[in-house]
Amino acid sequence: MIALARAQGTLVEGAKRVVVADLNAPDSLGDILKECEAVIHLAGRAHMLNDTADDPLHEFRRVNVGMTEKLMQQAAKAGVRRFIYASSIGVNGNKNSGHPFVETDVESPHDLYAVSKLEAEQLVKKIAAQTGMEYVIVRPALVFGPDAPGNFGLLLKLAARRLPLPFGRLSARRNLLSVWNLASFLELCIVHRSTLSETFLIADNETVTLADIFKNLGAGMRKAQMMLPVPQILLVAACYLFGKQQQFEKLNSELRIDSGKAAEKLGWKAPYTTAEALIKTGEEYILDSE
Repeated sequence: MIALARAQGTLVEGAKRVVVADLNAPDSLGDILKECEAVIHLAGRAHMLNDTADDPLHEFRRVNVGMTEKLMQQAAKAGVRRFIYASSIGVNGNKNSGHPFVETDVESPHDLYAVSKLEAEQLVKKIAAQTGMEYVIVRPALVFGPDAPGNFGLLLKLAARRLPLPFGRLSARRNLLSVWNLASFLELCIVHRSTLSETFLIADNETVTLADIFKNLGAGMRKAQMMLPVPQILLVAACYLFGKQQQFEKLNSELRIDSGKAAEKLGWKAPYTTAEALIKTGEEYILDSE
């Protein structure tokens, strides 16, 4: 496996070698791509908690759509057989209304990032049809691990501080996806014939509440978490006052995902339960911080 990274010194577990590359200049990747039978495209513009761009949608499209187009065209030119595109569950929506998300649901992107990911999916299908390249589209749940950015990165910092947290009465349940389970599924996408021209929704099997997340992270960190039973209406009011309502809604919305298609069609089984992976995340986060 060849891993492309943005900076020198990046470590990628399992990679034969790590190459520093600029995906904004994919023409320079020709020789590398000729060595590859499959490309897994994970890079993109995401986790913009405080976006300062004058035109955020333009920036999301420039990176998430434009970069994907350039990379896939160069991959086709180099003879790459299969293109695996990591999209987002946000393409389906930001919360459930009655049943878990499945692949046959009508797309309903909820923010500018998700809009750009849906447009990139459509582009992948178009280029695949033009070039004959095989493709797989993967829509993962919120991916977590010890190096997670964005909202989950904030949760890791809070858990490590072991402060009393006001989430004891929140009951919304959601599926997450550990980085280890994502890697397991992407590896399967490289070789399995039944992934061709398919879209898969991927998540851990279990659903968790925000309190469950902190409980298991704390277990891994050896730091017990104190959950205060603060009424949700007070939390919503506080987040509104401090301009954090969008982040709170993302973490506390009911967002359940049915990964049955991956299990039935490919025989995929997540190597880790959510609890196991959260504990592992807490353990590795503390080790990295020491």
